[in-house]
Amino acid sequence: MEKPFFEIAYENYTKSFGIAFEDKHPCKQSLWDVIILAESLLNANVNDLVVFLNKCYDEDIMLLPLWIRLLIFKLYILENPNDKEFIKYAISDLAFFSPDADDTIKYFEGMLGRG
Repeated sequence: MEKPFFEIAYENYTKSFGIAFEDKHPCKQSLWDVIILAESLLNANVNDLVVFLNKCYDEDIMLLPLWIRLLIFKLYILENPNDKEFIKYAISDLAFFSPDADDTIKYFEGMLGRG
């Protein structure tokens, strides 16, 4: 039986990014690893992306760079614009960990007001 996306993505992410427990420095990835990761995220089921996000958070909250979290948040919200709880979750994550994401936070807050 094939492994679910989130398990494969998490294993590949931690392995290719050089952060497989002994070395958590996120700058060890090659450009090719980043491209493969981005393509796998773009082609994944959005619910699997949330599982992947939660797995990374359970392991180490600082494991995911901003661009990956933003991609997951935007893809999930694009398909689930009425999931107010997830939008609030994305806003709180970005507000706490991403001081440069003000425009995205304002956009997500606007979505809450439209509902």
